[in-house]
Amino acid sequence: MDITIISIQNWYVSNGSLVANTGVNTNCNLSINENSLIATKVYPNPFTDNIYISSENLDYTLKMHTIIGKGVQIDLNEHIIDTSLLSSGIYFVRIHFEGASKTYKLIKK
Repeated sequence: MDITIISIQNWYVSNGSLVANTGVNTNCNLSINENSLIATKVYPNPFTDNIYISSENLDYTLKMHTIIGKGVQIDLNEHIIDTSLLSSGIYFVRIHFEGASKTYKLIKK
C-alpha cells in the first residue's frame, strides 16, 4: 500500500475547521446582472401559432432550438415569433443581451 503525504505549509484553524491557504484568490464575483432578464417575458406557454417577447431591453438576440438541439429558423417581427409552421413539441428559446442569457422551455400544442 502506497501512502501519500501532503504537506500544507500555509494553514490555519477557522471555526474548528482546518483551512489551507493555497495562494488562490477565492473571493471573486461569479454572478451576472440579471435585472434585464427579470423584466423579460416569453409567452404563452403552451403556445399555438405565435410566441410573444416582452422586454424592456430592445437590443437582444434570440435563438430557438428543438429538444434535440436542432436550430429553428424563426421570423421575429415586432417581438412576435411566428410559429405556425412548427410541429407540436418542446422548444427552447434563448435570449441573450448585456452579457447575460436566459433559456425558456416552451411547448407547442
